[in-house]
Amino acid sequence: MKKIAITCIAILIAAQLLLACSPDRLPKKERNLLEMLEIPAENMNALAELTLPESGNSYQFGDPILLDLVNVSRHTLIFPADYGVRLFINDEESKDWAELENLTQYAHSGERQLPPIGKDNTGEVMFSVLPDTQALSEPVVLRVVVSGRTMAGGDEAAEAVGVYIELTISP
Repeated sequence: MKKIAITCIAILIAAQLLLACSPDRLPKKERNLLEMLEIPAENMNALAELTLPESGNSYQFGDPILLDLVNVSRHTLIFPADYGVRLFINDEESKDWAELENLTQYAHSGERQLPPIGKDNTGEVMFSVLPDTQALSEPVVLRVVVSGRTMAGGDEAAEAVGVYIELTISP
């Protein structure tokens, strides 16, 4: 009887762990954003990191925001010319995401390849975004999302990849 009880408890714990890791367990606003971005939850913030440099940012409306994108995977990541940047704020009233325009003009055209960290490569790139904050008057939490894909090769198909960071910007 004791073995059956222990087995049942182990099964229940395993089932709870599986449910906890499910994308359906994410808060509704997070699920909504992932659906908008068309990026699987398991590929968000898993293959790359987005950080803020220690200096160079004022976090004020109208000023560009410097970002550091690092490939932490073993695969080359492919991004569009604008790094697939999308800027969002969460509307407290509707509890939904509002997208802000990125006013940055990127000089590069075509795809950008970001190889993994290696002997001959840092695996990182720095770039900026400039959110259109003209309609805002209060400090907001800005979510910067970068999206791309893994490089297809051999038997591996390309997968959507995303990374985000949140920061507060003020007038």
